[in-house]
Amino acid sequence: MLLTDGDAVPLDTGILTIEHEGIETRRRLMFGSDKRQAQIVVLRDIDSVREAVANALVTASDQERPGLARAAALIEAEANQTDAQIRARWANRTVSDAGVDLRNHVEAVAVIRKAVPGGLRLTDANRLIEEAADHI
Repeated sequence: MLLTDGDAVPLDTGILTIEHEGIETRRRLMFGSDKRQAQIVVLRDIDSVREAVANALVTASDQERPGLARAAALIEAEANQTDAQIRARWANRTVSDAGVDLRNHVEAVAVIRKAVPGGLRLTDANRLIEEAADHI
């Protein structure tokens, strides 16, 4: 499974929109079809956004500067998230959107397995739910 906020070569894909303090980012979810070799990988593609905001700050007016500085801080905070935190956030949001309590482990695992096109191995779904529970 691939989590990325940039474009990538599609396998089976879906789009996840994340809103953090008013800023939305898109993450393209990609899942391999070989269940025996399922891996969970987080790809980071935030450098271009970071650079664009930094460049805008250079030429920003006094009115624009505070908003761009806040955006730069949010981008930096997102870039500093660990892979486990990003996977946990996705799993938590997926389970929550399905109306399931993350503490209901069996139902949460079932939701995560169904959220992945073509399904997800039980062990991988279990690991995602455990990570999500660790990051609550």
